[in-house]
Amino acid sequence: MSKLKNCIEGLVITLLGGFFLYLAFSVRSNPIPYGSAWINTLAQAKFLPVVMASFVTILGIVMIVMGLKGKMTPAKFDKGEPLRLLIVVVLVAAYLLGINYFGFRWPTVAFSVISAVYFNWKKRPWWQMLIIAAVYIVVGLFALPKLIGLRLV
Repeated sequence: MSKLKNCIEGLVITLLGGFFLYLAFSVRSNPIPYGSAWINTLAQAKFLPVVMASFVTILGIVMIVMGLKGKMTPAKFDKGEPLRLLIVVVLVAAYLLGINYFGFRWPTVAFSVISAVYFNWKKRPWWQMLIIAAVYIVVGLFALPKLIGLRLV
């Protein structure tokens, strides 16, 4: 029973990773080809979400294996951790669904601003995080794509 208890976190992470992988693969492909197959694959809006979801799934599997071997015990949560975890999961799921329904640009703007402020609100003032998010948005979503001729949907 204790080995099963040690594997629960890994099982939850694996299931979430699988769900995120499903959402990431459901993002529409860019209709404009960019040349060779590997460049076209890297230029797709779903590429980074698929990579991130794959790593989450792999992390969950590693956690299960380590739990079965007895090399990992479940983390102890303080009072605020379950709520923070729920917010992160909902935020990422909403971002992936937003990409699917509203395109890439505006959900990324919203996700950047919300995550920059939410994940750092105790460490830095909110206005600094808004400036950092704005720089990322301007460079990553507007300037760089315009510079290389990439049309974000």
